[in-house]
Amino acid sequence: KLIYAGPHCHAPSCLSMELYNADTGRLICHMEPAVGQSNNTYDEKGFVALPPCLWGSLEEGLLEPELLSLDTELLSIKRNNNTVGHYGEMASWQMRGILVPRAEDAGQAEQAAALAPSKRRWAELMV
Repeated sequence: KLIYAGPHCHAPSCLSMELYNADTGRLICHMEPAVGQSNNTYDEKGFVALPPCLWGSLEEGLLEPELLSLDTELLSIKRNNNTVGHYGEMASWQMRGILVPRAEDAGQAEQAAALAPSKRRWAELMV
């Protein structure tokens, strides 16, 4: 189960990042950088924060963790402002998950397989 997905891209050109389950087309995580507006700690002008997507318990105010099988294909899309010069342009995801024993995930895996399309539709994910 996915519990943390933290995008990483270089500012100031990074506009957004999205992580999709490429097998189903489902959007897993969307991130837009938060640009600092003041001189307060963690909100400094000229700095950018990249908020991660988090999953956990409803009691913690989080969404239930996303169940991904070990062979799930993921698709990452980064949107970039190419009018701002920046060398070393890149993007990546740092993720954390919890291994779920087969007995616990059997029902969820069957349900996910029933919802999966017969063919991957990568073009539909592209904007």
